[in-house]
Amino acid sequence: MPHPILTKLDHKLDIVMAFQKKLATVHPVTESVAATQTRGQDWDMKVVQYYDFWQCMVLSQLYGSEDRPKWFKSDPDFRRASGPFPAVAEHLIPKGQEIVGRAWDVDVHEPCNGLLLLRHLERAYQAGKWTMLPVAEGSEAGMFEIYVGDEHRKETIMYCTSVGEAKHRVKVSGMPLTFGMLHGKRVELINKYKANPSLRALFLKAEMAHRVDASFPHPETRMEVYSTRCQKMLQPNWRMWQMSVPDPHEPVIENVNHED
Repeated sequence: MPHPILTKLDHKLDIVMAFQKKLATVHPVTESVAATQTRGQDWDMKVVQYYDFWQCMVLSQLYGSEDRPKWFKSDPDFRRASGPFPAVAEHLIPKGQEIVGRAWDVDVHEPCNGLLLLRHLERAYQAGKWTMLPVAEGSEAGMFEIYVGDEHRKETIMYCTSVGEAKHRVKVSGMPLTFGMLHGKRVELINKYKANPSLRALFLKAEMAHRVDASFPHPETRMEVYSTRCQKMLQPNWRMWQMSVPDPHEPVIENVNHED
């Protein structure tokens, strides 16, 4: 039987490890919270200039032939939009989770920590309703495949305004676009635009989504793709963090809950 002092020390180490993991892990932002967040135009313009692009990086690739909706002209929120899929700048590591960025050498306020997404996609991405992981094999290796959770696939993608309820559906070839129609589609994020997003931030975002929905692949299964393009992901601290994340496929030998 373990010595009481060792048992107490083990308990304290568990608490420290849990705390450290929390500080180095991206956490979801619910859609309701995301809808109330304020964003500055400076951040959006910073990301637009970084990529030299101004449309949704997902929908513009998949449905680039779509025309700008006619109702844009009469709507003050979309009047100035130049194309069919106006974007806002998503923070991959949320701006309120700067400590996570510092743990992995990512400045959350730098544009490499951003993607340009349609506002509804951006809010759902923050919440972990859908995710993107790099393709590891075949002719499309390096592209990012989209995964959408089962319970969200029937949800219609909307043209959300910064405040208030969305009024208009996104349509493709005259038909409403659902999140399920994105599932399995592939887009190019690396070497597609003027600059690249942070692969470390993309990895952490995908790991967050996996915790929200275990049916999503864990990004560690694509680690070779990430690390080939980002040498910092081969550093010891990254490997140690990976080892601290339980493998959901491994049997649980013992599960002891400690009171805080």
